[in-house]
Amino acid sequence: GPLEFVVDGETGRVTAPDGAAVGDAAAALLAAPTTARAMGASGCETVRGITWDGVVAALLRAGGLV
Repeated sequence: GPLEFVVDGETGRVTAPDGAAVGDAAAALLAAPTTARAMGASGCETVRGITWDGVVAALLRAGGLV
């Protein structure tokens, strides 16, 4: 899921699942565009190498099928 890729404050924001918390996180990112861009770039780099072929291979290895 998303929490495997999103590290709060590093690759994005993780909030409580309610409108106020999401709104506060969005407002903080809008107020700090340099920080928001840096988190976006870090998140992009984190997931850049993930492919379906790689995911399937990892699942097969984890299941002892390869």
